[in-house]
Amino acid sequence: MSDAEGLYQLLNSKYPDYNVDKIYLDAFRQVTSVNGQSYPDVTDAINDRINAGCLIFDYLGHGNEIGLAHERVVKTENINAWRNGSRLPLFITATCEFSRFDDIDINPVNREMVGKTSAGEMVLINPDGGGIALMTTTRVVYSAPNYTLNRNILNYAFTRDSDGKALALGDIIKLAKQNSGSGMNKRNFLLLGDPAVKLAYPWHGMVVTDSVNGRPVSESADTLKALALVTVSGHIVDYHGTEITDFDGFIYPLVYDKTSRIKTLANDGGQVMEFDLRNNILFSGKTQADKGKFSFSFIVPKDIDYAFGPGKISYYAAKDKEDMGGSFSGLTVGGFTNIIISDTSGPLIRLFLNDTLFRNGGMSGENPVLLALIEDNGGINTTGSGIGHDLTAFLDGNRNNSIVLNSYFETDLNNYKKGRVTYPLNNIENGDHTIDLKAWDNFNNSASASLKFVMKTDNGFIINNLINYPNPFTTETSITAEHNRPDEELNIRVYIYSISGKLVRMIETDLVSSGYTIPPVIWDGNDANGSRVGRGLYPYSVVITTGSGEKSRVSGRMIIL
Repeated sequence: MSDAEGLYQLLNSKYPDYNVDKIYLDAFRQVTSVNGQSYPDVTDAINDRINAGCLIFDYLGHGNEIGLAHERVVKTENINAWRNGSRLPLFITATCEFSRFDDIDINPVNREMVGKTSAGEMVLINPDGGGIALMTTTRVVYSAPNYTLNRNILNYAFTRDSDGKALALGDIIKLAKQNSGSGMNKRNFLLLGDPAVKLAYPWHGMVVTDSVNGRPVSESADTLKALALVTVSGHIVDYHGTEITDFDGFIYPLVYDKTSRIKTLANDGGQVMEFDLRNNILFSGKTQADKGKFSFSFIVPKDIDYAFGPGKISYYAAKDKEDMGGSFSGLTVGGFTNIIISDTSGPLIRLFLNDTLFRNGGMSGENPVLLALIEDNGGINTTGSGIGHDLTAFLDGNRNNSIVLNSYFETDLNNYKKGRVTYPLNNIENGDHTIDLKAWDNFNNSASASLKFVMKTDNGFIINNLINYPNPFTTETSITAEHNRPDEELNIRVYIYSISGKLVRMIETDLVSSGYTIPPVIWDGNDANGSRVGRGLYPYSVVITTGSGEKSRVSGRMIIL
């Protein structure tokens, strides 16, 4: 932990634009059983962090080729269950033989040798997630030289070449090793991955803060007080510091409260250790720049720590293939506003799976994504500092195993009153399920919503709940159905027949369905020649074929008045 704090101090002082999350085992509750000690909350925290995304996952401590830590906080089954395919971090593992790629099993009968896949290799080859690369170990290593090499890796990770561009991973590990002395320990570290890949950090420019509530930050930034409406303005510069006046991309500000002082629990005896952690989010937003300038507004939650102290704004900006980062730590958070505002109603919450076409009680396939649309005139509370005021969800009435969603909430463009949560729901068993979500506004008014869904993953490709609306109809009707193959290419054919069985019209469309409901297919009541059909009953069938060749059919009836 002392080494980890040393790495944090390096990053905080030299690269303050980056936000550091700390998962220290001894700050969590330890569980003792017949199998020894474990930290289930640490495993959950690591899985959540990997699935949510991070730039670098840096582990210091014990480990081997089947997992991390004596308490097995990361096991091979955890690695294979990660679903972070579009958010792959670089893994740095300062631990023994985590990536021993030349290990073998020997059959005791015929002495045949079979290669063993190490945990580090699993991180790299996981088809649905894991890491983009690893700077990792293949043999036993020792803590003191580990720290030196790890510090050098982080020191060079954000160094730029002569053209101002990010260094490739091969260059980073090479420079780190060259500057880590002549000891043998560093030879047990290697790069697993493409040495030409570059870390996906924003290196094209900077986001600069100009004013807070109209007060220039060069003088003294305004204090962020509880329940105050705050407006922040700024501009974009390139990495030379020259203002970019044609930037019209998006800015993603993340406003943090003061750091919290955390004490470890001394689970295994020994001394209690204290460390700082900045993880209370006051606001997570999205705004668009106009000619390189931007501003955004939000209401400071009532749940802040009222003591005065330095907060932080963290920025990410993107346009086309260029992105920028930045931060501002010159603002003070604390106190309470003198303005009296009456707000006694909680947020409006709408729940879906994957997209807004999902209907309550509908069918879901494997690993759906919870989508929550939340709005409130006072903004949504995501600070995490008020007891019981987290943005949370829980499955099937299990309130003791709630999911904290504070860091998954993001406001809509230029609107602090509305936003959304997207959270992956992994490893859910087949059958009927209910998910409940509770949200609080910044005035500490709460509201809840519930969504029912049916998990079906073991019966092949299924079409369910075919409907057309309106039915009966006079001018046109919308045909839709549920399925269990989200994010796949679908060929949809709708066959409409007369009551005598003659084919009246065939409508075909190709699409990629992001959710579990196909977008509406419209029939205007005309036949294949464009002529209006008569009144009466029309049976119809929907045939859907996936990109992998799976096919399913379902039938219904519609009436023209």
